[in-house]
Amino acid sequence: METTSKNERHGYFSSSLNSICFSVRSLDLRWGEVCLLVKQHLFDILVLGEVGRVDFALMSAALSNHNVFYQSGENAHGGVLVMMRKDISAVRVSCSLPSICALDLQFDQTIRLIPMYAPESKTRN
Repeated sequence: METTSKNERHGYFSSSLNSICFSVRSLDLRWGEVCLLVKQHLFDILVLGEVGRVDFALMSAALSNHNVFYQSGENAHGGVLVMMRKDISAVRVSCSLPSICALDLQFDQTIRLIPMYAPESKTRN
């Protein structure tokens, strides 16, 4: 991903984004592991799949320097959650499909990020 904006957290000009993708299989059960990932790794974008129920108040308090985007899934265990540094301009793209959270990242060029969760039992055309 080509960008020329200054990465304030790292203190240098960056031409890439650091992202982590993690299938948590229930955010309630794996919240501690997610918090460890956040503390141990400097990421720009964190994508979580199979999140299930989401406590937005807890997320906002724990990760106040990130914007949170969420799309529910087709069952109680599905869904996709994206946490992105607040200094990255992102616009949600309308998508009616469950478990797909499309975002346009605004840099010199627009980059479309389409994180999704698709279990083997589902097929999409």
